[in-house]
Amino acid sequence: MNDRRPAALPGVPRVPDPHVPRSRLHAQLDHAVERPVTLVRAPAGFGKTTAAASWLRRRGRAATRWVQLEAGSADRAVRALTAELDVDDSAAVVVVDQLHRLTTPGLVEPLVART
Repeated sequence: MNDRRPAALPGVPRVPDPHVPRSRLHAQLDHAVERPVTLVRAPAGFGKTTAAASWLRRRGRAATRWVQLEAGSADRAVRALTAELDVDDSAAVVVVDQLHRLTTPGLVEPLVART
């Protein structure tokens, strides 16, 4: 399988080569998209980002929005994402990576309420 970044998945991180295939987690994510919100949670370094990116690349979903939160600008990025989705909610899958960087309580609720 080629995990190089295709043009159809802008913003989705590259998958390291080599990486540990997560077929069980991929199967769980395949079922999770039937629900409005799915949270993947584990300690740092456990491969959450790699697992989500490889899952999206395997699926080849063009209707994907990946938001990588950075320290110091995470709150602003989530507010911008919420505003973008108010205008165009065509993304079938939205991944918000590094959610722990949010500093303002309640910023995720407007995203979850959209479901």
